[in-house]
Amino acid sequence: MVRRRKARMMRSVDLPARWLTHDAAAAREWETWLTAEEQAQVASFGHPDRRREFVTGRAALRLLLADHQRRDPSTIALTTAADGAVETAQGDPHVSLAHTGPHAVAVAAPHPVGVDLEHIQPRRADLHRFLLHPSEYDLLDTVELMRDELLVLLWTLKEATLKGLRTGFRRSPKTLRLTIDLPARAANVAVVDGKPWAVQFQRTHGCWLSIARPAALVLS
Repeated sequence: MVRRRKARMMRSVDLPARWLTHDAAAAREWETWLTAEEQAQVASFGHPDRRREFVTGRAALRLLLADHQRRDPSTIALTTAADGAVETAQGDPHVSLAHTGPHAVAVAAPHPVGVDLEHIQPRRADLHRFLLHPSEYDLLDTVELMRDELLVLLWTLKEATLKGLRTGFRRSPKTLRLTIDLPARAANVAVVDGKPWAVQFQRTHGCWLSIARPAALVLS
C-alpha cells in the first residue's frame, strides 16, 4: 500500500510542488522506493538527521512525479547528476528538492527550476556580507521584515536560483542581484553574465519556501 499521509500539493505556487513531512512509519515504505545508488548514499551519511532528510526529500519528489505521471512512486527512477543535483532517469521533467528539519518540498517543471526551504531562525548578523552585493544592502532597510526573517528569505531566494542554475554555492550569491516585492511574494533576480530569473516565495510551517525559474517563462 502506498502511504501518502502528510503529503500535499502546494496550492499557492503555480508550478507542481509537493510538501512532505517526515513520518517514521511511512518512511519505512519510502526507503523501499530508493534505488541501489540512493541506498548507498543513505548508508554513507553518518548523522540520522541527514538520512531522514534524504529519504523524505526523495519520497516527496517521487510522490509528485507519480501523481502527474499516474504511476506508482516505487517505479520512479531518480539519479544524482555529476553536479550533485537530483534528476529523473530520463532527465525530463526538470526537478528540484529541498528539506529542512522534518519537512521536504519537491518541484517539477518542463524548464529549469530550483527550490529552497529554510527554517526561520537566528542567523549570523554578518550573513548579508556573504549573500549580498553591496548594491543590495538597501534591502536590509527597505524590506519590512525582522532581521533574521529577512536574512533567511534572502538566502532562500538566492539558493533557489543557484539550484536552478545548477551551480549551487559554487557560484557566488553576490552575482545575483535581487529586487523584492514583499506583498506579491515575488522577487526578480538579475544574474551577472546571465539571463534574469523570477522567484515566488511563501512563508509556511515557520519556514521560507522559494521557487525559482527563468524570468522569460513568467513573462511569456
